[in-house]
Amino acid sequence: MEIQKTKDTWKKVILISFSIFLIGLVYAVPPIPDHFYGNVIIDGQNAPIGTIISVYVDSTLELDYNITESGKYDLYVRTGESNNIINFKINNKVAGSSTRQGGKKININLSIISTQVESSTTSSSSPASSSSSGGGGGGGGGGGGTTTWLTYTITDTVFEQGYTKELGANNRIKVQVDSQDHYISFASVYETEATIEISSNPIIVTLSAGENATVNVNNDEFYDIYVLLNGITNNKANITIQKIHEAIPVKINESNISTELSESGGNESQNKENEELEKTTSIGITGAMIGFLRSGTGIAIIIVVLVLGIGVILIKFKTPKWKKRF
Repeated sequence: MEIQKTKDTWKKVILISFSIFLIGLVYAVPPIPDHFYGNVIIDGQNAPIGTIISVYVDSTLELDYNITESGKYDLYVRTGESNNIINFKINNKVAGSSTRQGGKKININLSIISTQVESSTTSSSSPASSSSSGGGGGGGGGGGGTTTWLTYTITDTVFEQGYTKELGANNRIKVQVDSQDHYISFASVYETEATIEISSNPIIVTLSAGENATVNVNNDEFYDIYVLLNGITNNKANITIQKIHEAIPVKINESNISTELSESGGNESQNKENEELEKTTSIGITGAMIGFLRSGTGIAIIIVVLVLGIGVILIKFKTPKWKKRF
C-alpha cells in the first residue's frame, strides 16, 4: 500500500513538471512575424525613396527600414511579444502605431508633418544683381515694401534626404547651410518656367519644368543646394530641394591652351615642310641621274668609260713575250 502511494506521488510530480516544461516552451517561442504595409506621407506628399522608417517594439529599436518605392512601405516586425506597442518613426516623429498580433497582415498608413510652418512679415526688395544656373537666369531691379511670408522650416535630416513642396505666392522654404539660414522662394511663376530666389545673398535661377540647377550659397569651392522644378500648376510651382556637397569643376584657361596648340602646330608644320623638301630634293637628284643615263650622251660616256677600263686592265696584266738578258 505504501509503495503504491509513493508511485502515485512520483507520477504526479512528473506530470506537473512536464506541464510546466510545456508551458515554458510555449512562452519561449516568439510570436510569428507581423506584416505591415501601407502609404507613407510627408507634409502631404509621397515620401521619397530613401526615407527611413525606424520601427520600435516596446520602446526598443528593431530595424531601420529604407523606402524603395515612393510613398510606400512593406516590412515585417519579428521581435517582441503579443500586444507589445509598435511605433513607426520618421525623422524622430511618430508616424503611426500598432501592436504585436502574431502573424497578422496589417495595413497602416504612416504620415508626419516634418516642417515647422510660421508666418512672418518682412521688408523685401528685389536684388540689384544676380547669378543663375540651370535653364537660365533672371535679373533684379529696384523696389521695396513689406511681404507676409508663409515659411516652411525643414530639418537638416529632411534637407539631406530631399524635400518636395508646392509653393505659391509668398511661400518659402527655410534651410540651413553651414549654420546659416537660407530661404528658397519664387520671384515669379509663368506657365512653363519659374524664377527661383535663394537668399540670404540673393541668387536668381530661372528654370523650365523638368530642369534643375546646383547652387553655391557660401562662395566656397562646393555646390550646396540642388534645385529641381518638377512642374507648374495653377501658378504654383512644385519644387524639390536637396542638400549636397559637390566640388565645383575647375575652369581651364582656354586662351593658354589655344596658344600652346598653335605653337605646337607651327613646329609640327615646319618639321613636315623640311621633310617634304628633303624628299623632293632626293627625288629630284635621283630623277636627274636616271634621265641622264637614259639619254644618248649618257650611254656614249658609259661605253667610253667601260672601254678605257678594259684597256687599262689588259695592259696591266698582259704577259710579256720576250725577256731581256744581261
